[in-house]
Amino acid sequence: MDSPLVFTDAQGTAAGATPTVAVSTYIDGIEVKPVHKASLGKAAACYKCRGSGTQFSKLRKGQRRLSLGNTTESSNYQCPANNAVIAPNSKRTYVIPCKSCKGLGHTLPPARTAAPKPAVRPFKPPPGWIPRGPPSRHTPSSPGFAPQEGEMLTSLSGHWMIYQLVSGHRYTTDEVCTAALAIQYMKRHALPVRNYVDIGTGLASVLNMVSWNLYEDIVTAVGIEAQSVHVELARKTIDFNGNDRAEIRHGDLRDIVDDVAKRKALVPEGPVFDLVTGTPPYFPASAGALPTEIGRGMCSFELRGGIEVYCAAAAQLLALTDQSRFVVCQTALEIERTEKAARTANLIVLERWDIYGKEGHPKPLFCVFMMARLMGTNAREKLVVRKLNVRDSTGEYSREHLVLMDIVGKAVIVSE
Repeated sequence: MDSPLVFTDAQGTAAGATPTVAVSTYIDGIEVKPVHKASLGKAAACYKCRGSGTQFSKLRKGQRRLSLGNTTESSNYQCPANNAVIAPNSKRTYVIPCKSCKGLGHTLPPARTAAPKPAVRPFKPPPGWIPRGPPSRHTPSSPGFAPQEGEMLTSLSGHWMIYQLVSGHRYTTDEVCTAALAIQYMKRHALPVRNYVDIGTGLASVLNMVSWNLYEDIVTAVGIEAQSVHVELARKTIDFNGNDRAEIRHGDLRDIVDDVAKRKALVPEGPVFDLVTGTPPYFPASAGALPTEIGRGMCSFELRGGIEVYCAAAAQLLALTDQSRFVVCQTALEIERTEKAARTANLIVLERWDIYGKEGHPKPLFCVFMMARLMGTNAREKLVVRKLNVRDSTGEYSREHLVLMDIVGKAVIVSE
């Protein structure tokens, strides 16, 4: 399998290899010219064809195989012989140029002549909605707090806002569900939250949503993040909102797991946290092509470790009591892997929420796990599995998801 981390030049040739002669490709009978190397530089291998520049296609209705073995023909469609070749051991498929990368073998980064313009995006509240919770210390017009080139300032919770990258990673439904379900779980079980840490905090969306709701209870809220650009934006968000409970620390989770000295320097408090949250990347580094936008690769692909590292780090930070919890989201494709990672870290999964994109979908998109230290008091507890639809059958937000959005201060009104 081709590695998605291999970079290709404008001809689709792996970096460092001997370039091949540029040839035109054909897609649906249309000639597609290759992009000149000078205009592209380096780009990630195409996620669809994994750098090969080709994909399989089924014969269309009315097409037939020719005796030449390398073309298909019909009354209104023909694939050129140098591009469409019958796949080995198949009578109904043939090879065509990849439609995602147009046969080049790599993904093209967005063509821009200038950095994205800064933007401010406040809530668009429904009639009757009134923001609640702690006030924000600043406004977008406050000196020094207007978003800079390439940044956007977006409403997050109540009066609070968050700095994000216009073309980079932004918080999603996954973070909203993780924060809201963590808050809901801790309150439903009457578990105290005085010391809180969000590992791999990114832009600190989960950290701030949890802090916003539990502002009167939390004494210390810590976000740990490895990417410098996210650390700067997260600190700016905390300052903008006046979240004096929170701080962002620049560090790698693997140091918490593997290096005692670095762990003590990064988290000198030790295992004292009542609540630990995390939203790890979902995909192994070999699962596809890295995004071309800044920050998205680390947030989507396990370049610094996946759920195993998050569980191991949480085990080092959770308070030494049966009341501390680790709440983490993960793709629904990795349920067994997540449970195994929990066992390896001496944690137990007490509850799991399966999150479906829309009512009626056969499989969940992702899951949110509630874990605790494996102790004598919970060793025999049975796993509770719950289900949540983000949208109902009509495509509107479901009431159960509106409840979660309300928990973290979104501009929604939940009907009785």
